[in-house]
Amino acid sequence: MADYHTYSAIPDFAANFDRLVEDLAQRPGWLFSPYGDASPKGDEPLVLSEFGNWGLPRIPHDKPWWFSRHNGGSEITEPEGIEQRYADYRYSSLFPSLDDLTDATEWHEYASLKYELESIRSHPEIQGYVITEFTDVNWESNGLLDIWRNPKAFADSLGKLQRDDVVVLRTEKRNYSPGETVRIEVSLSHYSQEALHGGRIAWKVEGTSLAGTLSLPSLPAASVTPAGKIEFAAPSVAAPAKKALKVEMVSEGKSLAENSLQFYIYPAQQSELPPPVSFYDPAGRLRRLVNEMRARNYPAPTGSEALPVLVTSTLDAEVKKNLQAGGRVILLASDRQTLAPGIEIVPRAGSDYEGNWISDFLWVRNTQPPFTAIGFDALPGFEAQAVTPAAVVQGIAPKDFPDVLAGMFYGWIHSNVGVLIQAKCGKGTLLICTFSLATTYGSDPYATDLLDALVNYLVSGFKPNFEIPL
Repeated sequence: MADYHTYSAIPDFAANFDRLVEDLAQRPGWLFSPYGDASPKGDEPLVLSEFGNWGLPRIPHDKPWWFSRHNGGSEITEPEGIEQRYADYRYSSLFPSLDDLTDATEWHEYASLKYELESIRSHPEIQGYVITEFTDVNWESNGLLDIWRNPKAFADSLGKLQRDDVVVLRTEKRNYSPGETVRIEVSLSHYSQEALHGGRIAWKVEGTSLAGTLSLPSLPAASVTPAGKIEFAAPSVAAPAKKALKVEMVSEGKSLAENSLQFYIYPAQQSELPPPVSFYDPAGRLRRLVNEMRARNYPAPTGSEALPVLVTSTLDAEVKKNLQAGGRVILLASDRQTLAPGIEIVPRAGSDYEGNWISDFLWVRNTQPPFTAIGFDALPGFEAQAVTPAAVVQGIAPKDFPDVLAGMFYGWIHSNVGVLIQAKCGKGTLLICTFSLATTYGSDPYATDLLDALVNYLVSGFKPNFEIPL
């Protein structure tokens, strides 16, 4: 067999996973040693034999012997103390119990696996895959079952994808405005002996009257066959809403496969009179954003405002002077910066903060501003893919986490970092944001709603306790 191993944080780096799978399907030269010590025949079955994502198990009252052990001195792999970290970082404000948190990570694992399985099964050249792993193994929580052989929360749902016949649903994006055309490519991964001639795929959007059918094409065995597109206009909604497209493959009155795909709709909610916004961008990273926000009627300051909202890409002496005078600042940053002694913005690329080895879990305070309208879940999914944080803020003490409005943790609630933090600085207030908004505002509805909400929140007069000294 010609096999390969890879790990990608999903949805963060879903595009990377897709590119790897597409390349693997072409039987690339890098599968074999180039030094003359390998002689590929060219017909080895292609297998992606190791991939997966984390989902934490429910923690038993009596801890197992391995709970205080870690892998090769890596603290991030040690389970011991997870209850204390849950308490210290105030995760009870997001999840009523530690069990609720671990269940949410398991559903995140399912969404990640679902995406990866559908990516693999879109390529008939790939003959197989092996998920890491069937059960958790001590500290490593990639299992479909936990280490005590208990099925994880998603077991029944995953079973619908682990079949010989699967309806694969792929779309380029998940976020839409009302009236925008939703397009979903449908293909059939067919490996059963079922005769599917004359069958159909029935689809519907839950909670709406949108529905239809696709006729099944001719399906050769052991193949992936395009079945057409599902297209419809995104329905009107009064507030941002999560919707589910449900599909079922039926032949001779028998249901052979079913699947679903979540997407999100965002109505226009921009204020008629948004507050004046100025920009400070010595590195030129916000040029696109300036044009987009002006196009959405954010006025430039007229000079009569004492301290308008300032959007900046850096926290330098000029910005600190603004804050010292009582300014209101949004820092959109992805580069390494020191905000205060011990508090740094750190790029994720090339570090454990990528979340590819031990999964990262992005979280938001979904019941409070600025996520009140778009906080569909405490652990966001593909709605936030376009704004995946390129950096994190490290060094925030547990006691200051009530002022972390969105953050990430890794594995067993280790490496707790922020991606949206509110702080007082001098007489001013600061929002530190590492969501990728500068490149997506105006084109992605989630990004647009989030930055609009940040501006409105900044002028609302909130009072943070966390302080960044100037």
